[in-house]
Amino acid sequence: MPPTATSSRVASTAVPETARDQVFDLLRSEHRHIRQAFRDVDRFGSSSLQGVELVARTCAALEAHIRLEEELFYPVARTGWRASALVDAAEVRYRGIKQLLTELKRMPADDARFNASFSVLAGYMRLQMREEENVLFKVLIHTPLHWQALFDAMRRRQAELVDEYCLALRRGKRALGPQLISSPSRSTP
Repeated sequence: MPPTATSSRVASTAVPETARDQVFDLLRSEHRHIRQAFRDVDRFGSSSLQGVELVARTCAALEAHIRLEEELFYPVARTGWRASALVDAAEVRYRGIKQLLTELKRMPADDARFNASFSVLAGYMRLQMREEENVLFKVLIHTPLHWQALFDAMRRRQAELVDEYCLALRRGKRALGPQLISSPSRSTP
């Protein structure tokens, strides 16, 4: 079959399958870590001291993950055929997730809504990750994007976000997430 303008354009922008897989693997790996963080919080309870610290770390990890996707993955994914509406829906879900993150970071751990807020956040985030992996990735799998450039940029940005997260850890837990202790009679860590 002779090459057409469309087939030669697709062939010229297509990159090795492994670059696309690396992008998806990077995001799936982050999703696995986030799911594990939710399980860890469930195991310890979000109101125990260890659970509250896990909630703070989980919130920071979620913020970094969201930034990675919103800054790099979504703008590129949006250019894919049939992906724009899926990215729009993902961004709307993230607005709700970011609102819950903001509320949790300001909320004392002994607030009656703390556990419920974290549970709702976990539910929304699980839905978001499932939608990405089961719908968006499947739409993008045959889309000729600049996968290698996207993967390289995502790895660089991921490293920067990890550095920011580690700096926040060194500054103290209050920089990461929910107030660990709100009672004035207890000392703060």
